[in-house]
Amino acid sequence: MGRLIDSLAEGVIDKDQFTSRMSRTKSRIADIENKLAAHAVYEAGRAHACSVMIRLTELSTHLRTMQTGTAKREIIRMLIRRIEVGPSSVAVVLRVAAETRTRTSEPIIVTLSRA
Repeated sequence: MGRLIDSLAEGVIDKDQFTSRMSRTKSRIADIENKLAAHAVYEAGRAHACSVMIRLTELSTHLRTMQTGTAKREIIRMLIRRIEVGPSSVAVVLRVAAETRTRTSEPIIVTLSRA
């Protein structure tokens, strides 16, 4: 945009060219900002999924070291809030927070494909 303004000020382009180029530039900037926002949402979801996977791996490792099946079942019952069965997926909603450092009321939802 700065180069367009400089071009107009120096007389390299006329006002009509400036107006059309400026509108295209603003449109491209808005498109790029939308893509950046969508990417930020995607990365936040990806980071959340990675956090969930790490926590589930830690839990799985801990449960493997336990001796009795009764204790394992009790721990799993304490961790699972509900299981939602759909036509194409199964979602396991956990009671624990995604991050241990932050206190959040959002449960972890793990969705498994039925394919």
